[in-house]
Amino acid sequence: MEIVGIAKDARHGGLKEVIPPVVYIPYDQGYPEPHEMVYALRTAGNPFSYVNSVREIVRQADPRVPVSDVRTQKTEIANEMHQEITFADLCSAFAILALTIACVGLYDTMSYTVGRRTGEIGIRMALGAQRRAVIWMVLREVLAPAAYVPARKASRINRMLALRHD
Repeated sequence: MEIVGIAKDARHGGLKEVIPPVVYIPYDQGYPEPHEMVYALRTAGNPFSYVNSVREIVRQADPRVPVSDVRTQKTEIANEMHQEITFADLCSAFAILALTIACVGLYDTMSYTVGRRTGEIGIRMALGAQRRAVIWMVLREVLAPAAYVPARKASRINRMLALRHD
């Protein structure tokens, strides 16, 4: 075997795998088998337009060597990244679902709290409390945007109905 040069590390597997040591052996030194050969071709323009020319050149060099499973580097990278992108999308979807559930839970909790304090809020409103003061009173307890809607709802309580409540 004759050493003809040294190449930088090249990734030949997954993105997370350790880069293994690789030896590039010329075809005329008896290895690899023809069905194990890989070609890398840099082109200008559409790479698939060169497939027939490459097949002909390889056939002229050795008719036993097949040229099949032709892919672009862009396709290889996309295939490798597909699982990572799908996982990230799935995580994002679950995060959005968790945030939605948390907001609904907070909204329900605040609605329940405001509902239990309907009488108190009605008395405050009857004694002259401003809507903004009632909203701030409810928001102060939670200091969360999800509490704003129940707080606004609390400020619109009919004074007379609230006084008759309970």
